[in-house]
Amino acid sequence: MTSNGKPRRDLDTSTYKAARREFLRDATCHWCGGHANTIDHLIEIDRGADPMDQSLWVPACHRCNSRRGARYLQAKKAAQKAKRDSFTQTQM
Repeated sequence: MTSNGKPRRDLDTSTYKAARREFLRDATCHWCGGHANTIDHLIEIDRGADPMDQSLWVPACHRCNSRRGARYLQAKKAAQKAKRDSFTQTQM
């Protein structure tokens, strides 16, 4: 998803889907060792990682990928809030 909530077009191509399918064939989760059914990007796409760079992919189960993503979003929001708060304090 993009920041405006719309699906990313570069992740909806047949090339990406085929690479993803091949990568996940008989894969185990990098984090827990369970059955992997998603790709986890080691460097988040919104940090500038190329979604097609397979050297940044690890296989992950949905649970681990969601948990890791939630932690990342929580940290990102906390950093944004801290930045806003420090800016507000310097304006006073």
